[in-house]
Amino acid sequence: TVTFTDGTNFANEWLWDFGDGSTSNDQSPTHIYTDTGSFNVSLIAYHNGCPDTLQKDSFIRINPPIAKFFAQQSCASPSLVNFINQSEGGDVYNWDFGDGNSSNLENPSHNYSDTGRYTVSLNVVDTQSGCEYTSYRYVDIVALGGNITADTLSGCAPLTVSFNSGSQDAISW
Repeated sequence: TVTFTDGTNFANEWLWDFGDGSTSNDQSPTHIYTDTGSFNVSLIAYHNGCPDTLQKDSFIRINPPIAKFFAQQSCASPSLVNFINQSEGGDVYNWDFGDGNSSNLENPSHNYSDTGRYTVSLNVVDTQSGCEYTSYRYVDIVALGGNITADTLSGCAPLTVSFNSGSQDAISW
């Protein structure tokens, strides 16, 4: 929402062009931009039918921040997740790790105490414009531990042994 102020002298008619296809005949209108981008705003002020035009190039820029991130997990400690922030245009970062914990660091790490699927959110705020954007991602914490067993523990060469990992959540061995 932008409020424009007429600074002309002696005008008694106005034609504002907000650069997004909308116009107004108000002296000092308020306009709501509903899309992002740069907008050229012009004002034609009339005094008794005689026009005077003022145009400001790229006067209005609407560029909300973009929240982007990915999660990096370690095989050695699958419950420790490093979050890599790839956001654009923000200067405040609000993380929700989906387990009741949060952070405002740009690139936090978080240790999950339980297995499960967690919905992680990153809210990015541009304090200059007040615009914000939130992105969501799933993080799966699995227990990879298991009890390795063998069907045969000793014998003569050549010995054929079948192994069982006992792991519940592994997808490759």
